[in-house]
Amino acid sequence: MNATIKRIIVSIIQLDTDIKAGDLERVAKFINKFKSLYENLLDRYKYTESEFIKEIKEVIDYIFTESEIIDIASKEYVQKGELVKMNGLTLEVFYPLVKKIYEIRDKYNINQPSTMVFKQGYEDSPLAVFVAKYQSILLNYKPKPVIDTLEKACKGSAEYKSIKGWFIKNHLCDPVTFNWLKTKKGGKSILINYLKDLHDKEYTEKLKQAEIVIIAKNSFNFDMEIGIVKRPKGNDPRLPEIPHFKN
Repeated sequence: MNATIKRIIVSIIQLDTDIKAGDLERVAKFINKFKSLYENLLDRYKYTESEFIKEIKEVIDYIFTESEIIDIASKEYVQKGELVKMNGLTLEVFYPLVKKIYEIRDKYNINQPSTMVFKQGYEDSPLAVFVAKYQSILLNYKPKPVIDTLEKACKGSAEYKSIKGWFIKNHLCDPVTFNWLKTKKGGKSILINYLKDLHDKEYTEKLKQAEIVIIAKNSFNFDMEIGIVKRPKGNDPRLPEIPHFKN
């Protein structure tokens, strides 16, 4: 589960609890942080119309037209009125949280609540349905294991044994410690290119840049920066080439 998606889900589930409790402080935190979270989501998935995006849009429409969140936001200390544009009209709003709610409504073209939405009752509301669904998903969610060694990166023990033996046989790693031996200039790029090649040669799934850095450290005892992983130099053609994995 993507970290941004998980943060949004957790924040909406928490908001549901906070609205029921009338907790202004926590509702304020949600309103203050949600806009950036939502924009991050839309930016990352701007070419995707996934089921989650549709659900989120429906929930946001509901939350920011729900009279209860306006009531809670209105409990703030009254400050000097500020002019806010909403649906082409200029309104004077006296509560900072309410002002932010109006801004979010206007930015995402959220209209005033309709009787159709709010006559349904809470149990059928988009917020209640979303919370019930994703609470269950989060309870059963198991994050992917961290790939921080060559052994964990390999698809199985046979692949790991084979590629480890290949590195040693070709005098690239110490046969006892498995430390990377090509530590002089260009040595980082050589190891990076080999680790990237493991996917094409069917030893591992495709490795992320951060995983390559930590595998180099933990399995090969060789430090490198992520910048060089993004732009490694090509390997000398005289270097041995990793063979395709064979059972």
